[in-house]
Amino acid sequence: MKTIDEMLNLDLLTADQHHQINDWIAHSSSPEDILRMQQLAAARGIASGVIGTSADDIARRREQGFGMIGLGSDVGLMIRQLRAAIEPFRAAPGKSAGY
Repeated sequence: MKTIDEMLNLDLLTADQHHQINDWIAHSSSPEDILRMQQLAAARGIASGVIGTSADDIARRREQGFGMIGLGSDVGLMIRQLRAAIEPFRAAPGKSAGY
């Protein structure tokens, strides 16, 4: 998951935390459960929503029938903004790589 990798690269997670989260994701039945909830909601005429993690994920969720798709989580959006703000200073000529 890209957001987890970004959090590791920004030192917001330790390597051990990153490994534990990735392990949980790998063994989670979450994707199937998400689709099952969408199907149950649709059968009852109830709207269902999900958070998209990328443009491809948002397109996939639309194809799966989700009507409400968030454009990302607060943390993911903040991390992307922070990375964009910091990027010009990462390799400034004549400067060290530190902040």
